[in-house]
Amino acid sequence: MSTLLQFIKDVKLDFTQAFFSESSGQELNYTNFEIAPKDFLRFAKLDFAENDNRGFINSLTNSKRAIDCQIEEVLTSLSLNAGRENKHIEKFINQIYKDSDTHYNLKIIHSLNLAPTILISKTRNIRNKLEHFYQYPTNSEVQEALNITELFIKTINGQFRNLLGEFTLSDEKNYNYKKKWNTINGLGFRVTANLNNLHFEVLKIINSSIVDRIIINNQNFEFLYLLRLIFSTGDYFELTNSIKLMLEAIKHPVPLKHVM
Repeated sequence: MSTLLQFIKDVKLDFTQAFFSESSGQELNYTNFEIAPKDFLRFAKLDFAENDNRGFINSLTNSKRAIDCQIEEVLTSLSLNAGRENKHIEKFINQIYKDSDTHYNLKIIHSLNLAPTILISKTRNIRNKLEHFYQYPTNSEVQEALNITELFIKTINGQFRNLLGEFTLSDEKNYNYKKKWNTINGLGFRVTANLNNLHFEVLKIINSSIVDRIIINNQNFEFLYLLRLIFSTGDYFELTNSIKLMLEAIKHPVPLKHVM
């Protein structure tokens, strides 16, 4: 049995009245690549300004490099750079993402809810056009690629600048409204965002006291679901969906249609 599942059972949470509360935020620093995504984006803009076929091709190439570099920074910073060797990632993706044509690393970005689906789709199209069609791109196509690339980078950076640092998961009965951020029975989560060592400390709270704790890192399959959770806090639908996905993965017996 998942240790996280055991913690949830021990505190007897009612997920038909689930309550999620945030208590702090932090910034996750990227790895220090010698060439950053914003550098490739700048090169792409300079290439585009040449306004000829060679410039357009180079611009499209550098847009792709900017996206690939951004993805690699994300995966490395989140301790997910194991790629296909990580069986937990494979299972996580297969539960969420069904489009087999999308590049593997983009599937991870989508599954973590780091960028909107339409942006993932547009980003995929940039890669496909460059890799599979030997034809000159038009001015408007290259301009769109630049816009998508810039939006993709800004979206990811925004997520990392506002990374959740602490949060609690309880229910309506166990959240103490008189003492803000205080939980009677539930789970507390502390996110340690050290570079290449991001992990979660999970606190079991009973009668407003911490009675036990565990560490969840990239060696635990629950790690991916907790990551998705903290990248979904700005959207109630996605937050609820992330909780459902986590409960399904840890085999919690509650019917998912009743989770709210």
